[in-house]
Amino acid sequence: MTSRYPRRSSMPTRLFGACLVALCWVASDARAEWMYVAPMDNLVSSDLIVVGVLAEPVKDTIGGIDYESATLAVEEVVVGPPIPRRSLTLRWANPTGRVCPRVDNATHEGTKKLWLLTQGDDGDYRADNPWRVIDLVDLSEPSAARELWKALRGLQPEDRSSAQESVLALLDRRLVAPAES
Repeated sequence: MTSRYPRRSSMPTRLFGACLVALCWVASDARAEWMYVAPMDNLVSSDLIVVGVLAEPVKDTIGGIDYESATLAVEEVVVGPPIPRRSLTLRWANPTGRVCPRVDNATHEGTKKLWLLTQGDDGDYRADNPWRVIDLVDLSEPSAARELWKALRGLQPEDRSSAQESVLALLDRRLVAPAES
């Protein structure tokens, strides 16, 4: 029995279906993440390197942007100018509702850290990616501090900048070095 309607090819339908499946598969793998920045790269691009404790984070939302700030109590200036009153204000911002990637320095409140800061055109200091804040921990454990320590140790003394020498001295002084490194 023949139909009075012409037969349509199912090729466009199959192609459309395959494209839809491929698009869904690709989209399911898509996610926003911070691009990893090695501690040595952050060290080289830092304007101020300090050991300090973050306190009193404050958040305000204006026009779809979460503006945040906190006081950084500076224990030691490793590299950079002296800090008046031994504290400074850090500022950062994120679009409201963004979960990842998001700068969230408030999570470091109350803990002594090594801060690799940049100075903006407005004069404010920033830690604008997660790898600009380094835990001061035992170097025998895998960490950003260990990675930085090993990278600095791997340079010949004559190839190290004064900033790199200062950070290496701090890490040597503050951290427990692994026996086998």
